[in-house]
Amino acid sequence: MSPQPQLEASGVRISSNRELLYRFATGALVIFAIIGLIYSFASTETKVTRAYPEHLESVSPENSAQNVPAQSTITADLEFGYTGALIVNGRELPKDQVDEVVATGELRFSPSDEKDIKRLPGGLINVTVVYWPTQGTREADSQSYQWVLNVN
Repeated sequence: MSPQPQLEASGVRISSNRELLYRFATGALVIFAIIGLIYSFASTETKVTRAYPEHLESVSPENSAQNVPAQSTITADLEFGYTGALIVNGRELPKDQVDEVVATGELRFSPSDEKDIKRLPGGLINVTVVYWPTQGTREADSQSYQWVLNVN
């Protein structure tokens, strides 16, 4: 068994090729591991999938919401430049009973004694928002979205 050659010159140890290769490989692996960690943390973007059709930003209460109070406000948030109508269980709510905030594109209906619907009916209800560009017409340019609520 021959000893591995190690040369010393003025107190400095010179390693063999095998030992240098091992150190280089270990260092490279550590560097790649660090780069991999940095890349994995940097690329953990949250991918947002659009839950609503184009030009509809959100609805409230959310689709399939459970135990919705009978006095809850129903809201459809449209993109700026859109208007619309709300329909509850196939019955369109009168325009003068729906609050429309043009600046934010919101349609809001709150049941009350002064309105056709005093309380949301109990059980499952279907809500539909029909919407269209303010520069267009309902007949030619409308889209709709329907969702279901469970009112207690």
